[in-house]
Amino acid sequence: MWYIYINHAPQSWEPGVLKRLLLLGIIAFLGVLACLIFHITILLTSNGKPQNSWKFQPSVLLAISSAISTGLLRFALGEGAAVTWWNKAINGCTIKFFDVLGLASIASVIVAIDSPVFQRATTVAVRLAQVNMPLSVGTAQQLPFGYTGAMQRHISCDVTRMTPPFQKVVLSHNSGEPMYLNDTGCANGNCSATIRAAELAVECSLETMPQDFGSLIYGAENGTGKLVPSNYNGTVVGMGDAQRLMFSTNFTFDPLRRPSSFNFTATYKDQKDCNSRLQVNRCEFHLATLLYPIKIIPETIAVIYDTNEQEDITTNSTTLEASGILAQDHLTWADELVSCQDTWKDPTPQVVAELQNLMFRTALSVPNNSNRPLRLLQHGEKVIQQNQTVDVVNLQDVSVFQAHYGYVAAGAAVMGVCLVVVASTFYEWWKIGRPITMSPIEITKAFNAPVLKADGVNGGLDRLLPIVGDRQVRYGEVRYCDGNIILPSDDVDPYESVQSRLELSYLHWTSTPQQDSRHV
Repeated sequence: MWYIYINHAPQSWEPGVLKRLLLLGIIAFLGVLACLIFHITILLTSNGKPQNSWKFQPSVLLAISSAISTGLLRFALGEGAAVTWWNKAINGCTIKFFDVLGLASIASVIVAIDSPVFQRATTVAVRLAQVNMPLSVGTAQQLPFGYTGAMQRHISCDVTRMTPPFQKVVLSHNSGEPMYLNDTGCANGNCSATIRAAELAVECSLETMPQDFGSLIYGAENGTGKLVPSNYNGTVVGMGDAQRLMFSTNFTFDPLRRPSSFNFTATYKDQKDCNSRLQVNRCEFHLATLLYPIKIIPETIAVIYDTNEQEDITTNSTTLEASGILAQDHLTWADELVSCQDTWKDPTPQVVAELQNLMFRTALSVPNNSNRPLRLLQHGEKVIQQNQTVDVVNLQDVSVFQAHYGYVAAGAAVMGVCLVVVASTFYEWWKIGRPITMSPIEITKAFNAPVLKADGVNGGLDRLLPIVGDRQVRYGEVRYCDGNIILPSDDVDPYESVQSRLELSYLHWTSTPQQDSRHV
């Protein structure tokens, strides 16, 4: 047999901030605030991110968070409604004060609007985005021995020849053919990367030489050969033109002692005055392994040269073949009457760019023209590295999330208003001196319902239910005669004045209302 201890001792009235702190209600309120922050964070974080980078879509996360926030807000409203109800009852009020609770209840319904608003705040759009990916590139980081050509020494002269693979490279360079890569993985977009390849390292030095391009030779007929400056104002007899060099380019190399390097010299006049200067740019090229910034536009390579004079480079497949054409390409001023006023720009940037392009094509061709390991030297053991894997940035059309900040602000405003309304119901919780709820039993007890009268029931539900919890009640018809209750089993004189009321009372005091019965 079980016994329940019933405490009939009086309960003291103990108000206070900490004693009556609504811990669960405050936790629910803070949970709603956390959901609001979570909504905004999800929308801002996902903005511009690829759709496939999220395992769970932002709309799904927002829907789950909105459901949680709605449930927490309604729970917090229940806690706050109890505080408002009991504070109104303590301070004295009319029955109409329930309208205040109705306003808070509306807030808990309105907060459900934030879910579709927040979900409308994120959509999917197609944009050009950067995607990081690995890329396998077949390029030689150093050229194999004898790959480009050979020189043979003869008694009469030296004979030089290009190898067939390098000859194809030169022809494709001169004709401007695209550079191809097989199976790069960039077929659906543009890739940019930095790769290591065999290249030409270049070191240049510029020398300025004063020169009078308008000077004449005095006494040319009798052979004296004295120079007359261009600014001479006297009369000169028997004069002749002096030979003047205004533009020239020259390659020199020693194939026996230094086969992997060569020199380039560019000489040009860059000022209009006849008595001006001659610029001499001397460059030394030697084989090296350099970093190459490249772009891959489906399966073709475009090399990006990092030079301040890139805009001066002209694309001409024959510029490296004849100095005369190179001179015409870089002529910047041609005077019809005074030839010594012609000017040129430095051809070195174009020459460097063309040679680098040719070298890069050569490095790309090495893996495609060998089925065996290639050696760096004729009798060396070092094997040429022909493949490498680099990280590339792939520019392609991808589906990304797009945040609409107008909907974000609207959803945040709805949740903010609801939080303020619900928070207002917590006001003066510290004035209540005992635990409270909005239980119908507790409210009925507060209205002093006869069915709940007993000693020791002026406490919370934990004290009330053990005392009155087993009482049988029913909502039904209760008859009164002269203020006294008439049980359903009692007979009533037809001449007595009997009134019927609908009440929640003891089971044996009530009867089930009949159709068309009248109650006062």
